Formats: sequence, structure tokens, C-alpha cells
Amino acid sequence: MVQAIIQSEKKFRTEINFYPNPFNGSLKVNSNETDFEIEITDVIGREMIHLGGVHEIETHTWPTGVYLIHYRSDKYDITQKVILGR
Repeated sequence: MVQAIIQSEKKFRTEINFYPNPFNGSLKVNSNETDFEIEITDVIGREMIHLGGVHEIETHTWPTGVYLIHYRSDKYDITQKVILGR
């Protein structure tokens, strides 16, 4: 079971990336998938944006802080922390 989790994490790291982190102004999504959803919330759960299949997210009007990216597709359901700094 542990081996399967480690292999899954390695696969995630090579197929899906959110960068730069910390970011300023825009956040890029590197994914080999074409059918996916991204929801970004602040740390208290307020939804900032909900998009499908987008590879760059403009964040110029968002306040600085910590955000959670929820990436969902047929293969993955992942949450990752990112930081918006100015």
C-alpha cells in the first residue's frame, strides 16, 4: 500500500505542476490532461475561482496570502498549497 502511494506521488510530480510558487500576478498549471477542473480557495474556504481546462490563472486582483488549489480529473483529486506574494 505504501509503495502505491509513493508511486502515485512521483507520477503526480511529473504530470501536474503549479508554478511559480510563490506566485505574483498569475499562476500557471502544467498538466498533460485536457479535461480537468481547478478550484482555488483561500485558507478559510472562500472560493476565489473555479475553472476547467485552463493553464494560466490571472490573480492580479487577489490579496496576498495562502491559497489551496483543488485539482480534479478522472485520474486525480489533489489539493496543493500555493502562496501569493507581491
